[in-house]
Amino acid sequence: MPTKKWLEEHKEDRRKYGRTWRMKMKITVLSHYSLHGFPECVRCGEKDLIVLCLDHIDGGGKKELRKYPSHAWYSKLIKESFPEGYQTLCFNCNARKEFNEDLKREPK
Repeated sequence: MPTKKWLEEHKEDRRKYGRTWRMKMKITVLSHYSLHGFPECVRCGEKDLIVLCLDHIDGGGKKELRKYPSHAWYSKLIKESFPEGYQTLCFNCNARKEFNEDLKREPK
């Protein structure tokens, strides 16, 4: 177990490692749920990692995201051998999808 002194001395290195690890997880998951094996929106083809996200095809994403931070969720999907029901979308396509689904719902 690292000492407090070691942790403090290597704080920035640990941050960089964490960011790199989370980005690798995101790329792995988004690549799997894309059409061509690399991260891209399945609707419009956007490839900018900053705007790509994972979409629950049948909804329910908000409930799942309350349980897991994004990096833990990516890890869970990898451990579960990439279950079905997800797709890679950009924020714009994801927002359009949610908006269109809201229009289909009956008013309360």
